[in-house]
Amino acid sequence: MVTSMLAHYARPKLAKAYLGQLQEGEEPIALFSPRRTGKTAFLRKDLMPAGKAAGFLVVYADIWQDKTSPVAALIYALQTAVDDVKLPQSRAGRGMATPIKKVSVLGTGVDFGDDAQRAMPESKYLRLDALLRELVRECGKKVLLLIDEVQQLAQADDGEEIVASLRASLTQLQGQVYTVLTGSSRDQLNELFSRARAPMYEFASVVKFPLLGRDFVKFALSRFAQLTERNLEEPLVLAAFEALDHRPKLLQRLLDEMEANSALSVDEALSALNAERDKEHNFAGQWRELPALQQAVLVRVALDEDIYSKKALLDYQQRLGAPVNPGSVNNAVDQLRKKGLIYKVGRDLDFESRAFLNYVRQAAAKPEA
Repeated sequence: MVTSMLAHYARPKLAKAYLGQLQEGEEPIALFSPRRTGKTAFLRKDLMPAGKAAGFLVVYADIWQDKTSPVAALIYALQTAVDDVKLPQSRAGRGMATPIKKVSVLGTGVDFGDDAQRAMPESKYLRLDALLRELVRECGKKVLLLIDEVQQLAQADDGEEIVASLRASLTQLQGQVYTVLTGSSRDQLNELFSRARAPMYEFASVVKFPLLGRDFVKFALSRFAQLTERNLEEPLVLAAFEALDHRPKLLQRLLDEMEANSALSVDEALSALNAERDKEHNFAGQWRELPALQQAVLVRVALDEDIYSKKALLDYQQRLGAPVNPGSVNNAVDQLRKKGLIYKVGRDLDFESRAFLNYVRQAAAKPEA
């Protein structure tokens, strides 16, 4: 299948560039791109090997590993790294690793088991600092810390305290710990790094992670041709990839369908895949559950129309059967952003998902929309 051939598209030059930026400025980098556009694969399969080759001890933390307590996921990743450094790499040594018996649901306590030789602070905020310092001390080299989906830390009830503690520790260990943070929510990342009172305000260099594009499509088509002896038109597949939000796994699915059914055109395969995505993501259900004003705002955003003008307010009034003021529109926008459906681009708004954008455009074309 094509999917197996497209397991990973390597981007070594990009990894080298980020490492160079880190070493030159020592300032953390925050990478943004939407979900499932290749960030995690890049971190694990490109940046981690490049960091190791450059002499770093690399630590990867997936904050979504424990959605009930994001800080527990970070503590677990750091403690695992400390254990790996302190204990022999033989099978026997790995068997003696200090067991983590449990991490409390709220992340307020970690039981390191009977073999722990160093008492950890009770405070989870201080525990982050203690583990980072122990890691630096024990490994004897610079640490490359990769925190995936960092915005989740700020979503906890005590998110500001967690983020403030992490920032303080990383600031004190600057030059010893180099950090790459990733996020998939534009609004949440902006809130984390751009709001004047935010704990990480201007702490990291926020960089838009480049989406896969023409080079990836060429790579995919080359693999497809090897397997099927069929040559697809690059512009058509590139347009389909863009319509699929630049998500590599979705392009794999499209090519898999075309491999299985040689009669399918690119447009036909894309239409079929979009229909599957509508069902998978339940766009119809999401749409029905939205209040009427939020639906109306989305329609105007989808059609590139102003949402605050007199014409817009009249449009809302006609849809809702009651007057609507700008304050209500603001509240609707805030709710849509919190739901991850739209985000701000300067003064403008845009959809997080092109697939949902297309659904809303289709809904707008129906009389009942």
